[in-house]
Formats: sequence, structure tokens, C-alpha cells
Amino acid sequence: MGALAVFAFTQLWYANRQIALKDEAEQLANFNFNRYRYGEAVQGARDIYDSLARPLNVYFELSRDVDRVDSSLAKNATKSSQAGARGEFERAQKRVTLTQREQQGWLNQLNLYSEHLWEATNKSNRTKIVANVERVLASTADSQSKLRLAMYAVAAIPKVIHV
Repeated sequence: MGALAVFAFTQLWYANRQIALKDEAEQLANFNFNRYRYGEAVQGARDIYDSLARPLNVYFELSRDVDRVDSSLAKNATKSSQAGARGEFERAQKRVTLTQREQQGWLNQLNLYSEHLWEATNKSNRTKIVANVERVLASTADSQSKLRLAMYAVAAIPKVIHV
């Protein structure tokens, strides 16, 4: 009976370990997916920002044209075109706002996973990580490189630090 109990407990431990490994793999896959989506959102925002320039330029050019046009018919046509350009600009601004909200949501999820990894790391490893960051920063002479490395380190180590 004792051997059967040991076997059952071994199987239970193995099953729990497999479940934990599966959960960790899912979390890592989710992290990588969110990182990818965040990168896509950043690129999308850049594209939208670039697209904002055209309607804004058209709007300001039409504003100048309204002042220069002599006939009321041409002035009304220019004002109508100006209103269309303003509407296009406002729609692009709304897309920027939505993209920024998406970015923030994915960034929040990435930060949560980073905090989870940090909390799962034991205290001695956390201390080693922080010491390694300090050592690398101390050995870097170039102030611009040092700043860049420090910013990456701050981004990688969650705000909730329990060293």
C-alpha cells in the first residue's frame, strides 16, 4: 500500500508540475503576442501621425486661400474644402486616440507579466540582477550609453521592487 501511495503522490506532483509549465508557457506566449501587438500599435501610430500632416497642411493652405480669394463663389468653395480637410484631420485625431488607448492596454499587460516574472524570481537572483545592472552602469564611461542602459534596466525591472 505504501508504494502505491508514493506512486500516486509522484503522479500528482508530476501532473501539477505539467499544469504549472503549461501555464508558464501560455503566459510567455501571451507576453510575446502583446509585445508584438504593442510594436504594431507603435508603428500604426507613427503612420497615423504621418497621415495627420497632409490634412492639416491642406487646411492651413485653404485658410490662406480664403483670405486671398476675391469672389464670394470661390471663397465659399474654398471654405467648403477647408471644412472637409478639417473633418479629415479630426477623424485622424480620433484614430490616434484609439491607437494610444490600445498601446496603453498592451503596455499594461506587458508590465503585469514583467511584474509576475520579477515576483517569481527569488530574492538572491533579484539582488544579483540589480548588482549586475549597477556593475554594468559603473563600467560604462560614455554618459549617453549609460543613460540608455539605465533606461532599459528601469524598463525591465518592475516598479514593485522587493530586493
